[in-house]
This record gives sequence, structure tokens and C-alpha cells, in this order.
Amino acid sequence: TPALPTQDTTAPAFYHIHFSRTDLPTRLDHLSLRVGTLSKGQIWFNGQNVARFWQIGPQEQYKLPISWLEEQNRLLILADEGHSDSVTICYSSC
Repeated sequence: TPALPTQDTTAPAFYHIHFSRTDLPTRLDHLSLRVGTLSKGQIWFNGQNVARFWQIGPQEQYKLPISWLEEQNRLLILADEGHSDSVTICYSSC
């Protein structure tokens, strides 16, 4: 669970999360992201747009395509509203 810096909840903020392919299991069946208490924003994974999110909807988890994995990976989250202490990267059995 990557830690996110505390942000002013009234202003938009970018969160950058970096992780290595070796931080994940060798065999992956599933890779996704939970944005915690972030309420509204957008997600990019290795430069590819994953999704816009808004917590009034039913979706809680956002798929990160395994085919987009690189040796060094970067998640970029634009939080239009809200802040979070952490996000969760889920894989396989999460």
C-alpha cells in the first residue's frame, strides 16, 4: 500500500506512485487499484489513461492492464476532490 502525502482537501492535487515490476509476484492474474477516500479524479498508468473516478458511483476498484506493466511503473492520480492516506494496488487474490 503506497503512502500518499497529506494534501489540502479543497485544492486539486497530483499523486505520483512509483513501483518496480519486481515488487509484484512473478505470476499475475489480476492487477487493480483502489483509490481509498479520494472522491473525484483521474488515473493514469505508465502514461495510459485508466479511468475517471467519482465515489458517488458503484465502482471501487479500477483495472490496471497487466500488459501495460514495465520494469519501472508509474501511477499518476489527479485528485479533483478529497485526499487519501493511501491507495491500494491489488493483485491476484486481492
